[in-house]
Amino acid sequence: MSTQPKLMPREKMLEYGIESLNDVELLAILLRTGTNGTTVLELARRLLTRYSGLWWMPVNGFLLVSTVLGR
Repeated sequence: MSTQPKLMPREKMLEYGIESLNDVELLAILLRTGTNGTTVLELARRLLTRYSGLWWMPVNGFLLVSTVLGR
């Protein structure tokens, strides 16, 4: 039984459509890249956990991202 490798969010979106993505994957696409030692998926997960969802994105967007990154 062979298992297919797990697709990254952008590839998953192209293969299965945007509706197949969860909030972490959607935010990861918007962020595009992580930081040294933090993958984009981990960064997205931390932001969603800290701010309880995506409600903050249109209002404060990347200002809040910088607080998670410590900048």
